[in-house]
Amino acid sequence: MTTFIPELMSAGHAPGFAIWVARLARANDESTVLYLPDAVIHSDLMRPNLELAEKAGVEIRSTGTPGEGYNARAGLRASDWCRDDLASKPGDRLIIPTVDLMLEAERLPEVPRGVDLGVIYHQPRTQLPLIPPWPLLRRGRTGLRTRLEGRRNGRLLIEKAPHRTFVVDPHEFLGPGRRRFMRRFESLAPRLLPISSLNLEGFRANLEARRTLGLPTEGPMLVLVGHVAPFDGKCRNVLEDAWSRVRRSSPEAMLAICGGELEGDDSPRVVDEGNGVFRLARPLSQPDYLGMVREASAVWAVRERLQGVSSSIDAAMHYGKPVIVSATNVSPAWYTDGVGGIAVDHGDPRSVARGIIRALESNAPSTDAGSCLGGFEGAVEALAGRCRFTPADLPAHLRDREDLR
Repeated sequence: MTTFIPELMSAGHAPGFAIWVARLARANDESTVLYLPDAVIHSDLMRPNLELAEKAGVEIRSTGTPGEGYNARAGLRASDWCRDDLASKPGDRLIIPTVDLMLEAERLPEVPRGVDLGVIYHQPRTQLPLIPPWPLLRRGRTGLRTRLEGRRNGRLLIEKAPHRTFVVDPHEFLGPGRRRFMRRFESLAPRLLPISSLNLEGFRANLEARRTLGLPTEGPMLVLVGHVAPFDGKCRNVLEDAWSRVRRSSPEAMLAICGGELEGDDSPRVVDEGNGVFRLARPLSQPDYLGMVREASAVWAVRERLQGVSSSIDAAMHYGKPVIVSATNVSPAWYTDGVGGIAVDHGDPRSVARGIIRALESNAPSTDAGSCLGGFEGAVEALAGRCRFTPADLPAHLRDREDLR
């Protein structure tokens, strides 16, 4: 069997995720061809990811494109690319590593007869409650548009009926949205694809990331991976209001913001912006990323809306670092006080500041790395369709909750 995996996006987690999926497919003894944009293939920062894939036997080819952003246009371009460029070499199996953007563009690739189509759906949005939490209502974010978009995407996916549908968020199977999810997608026989080894398997952390990136080597540090910008959905901009409160309470505290795009600023070192804020305007390589999480006092993993779990949480759990999560997100069902996380009201700078101060100044609640969901072997089994997620895979504190069964 030959598996083709195309990913035209060069933004965010998309290229790293596609490379990881290719490694999973190859670990299942499948001949695997991964198509990536030139910006990813020629990126020094992505070299550790690419080398692991090549070592696993993945064949990497260029899509012949510079790279797309994370938006519906990228989904449309990806669907058209599959139609035009893969039509003459369909292989036995086609895996779409991020089907969400294709669904937003209301387009899915047409596959030739006999080709097995697998799609990975990151945010089905079925876990949205009928009545949103009060903080969302109070800020006018009722999620109605998100709910309608989710229903539209679901109808399109069912209409096209891929041979296999994978979901990366465990809440979709065992959380508050399980019944709604299965009522909508059961006909697709969805399977969970654990993401626990996405950031970890095969990588070695840079043990001196602070020093090599130009950060102070001593003092409490909150690490934020990604941009700080208004309306980015992860509420990072609230830190501008909260951080001054943090600094008044903890003058030695540092905020390390590590973000950027592959095509953006390639400055190799961080910039001191004052008030304990340090910024790196390019993305981190995987060793540097893991090194920063390992040396952090806490990791920012806030999501503004009712979405799934950030993959940064898995890395934080592995190194026993607390994560700051939003009380209105689904993450606190897994990572809350005493169990690896600190929940805050993401719209209240005072609540955010208090949570950060607790994380920086107290003995961090840690979670045994062995309790991370799945693992590399489990992910291979899920991708191959040989296993399903059960309550036994939950963190211990959630296994006996009746509402998760």
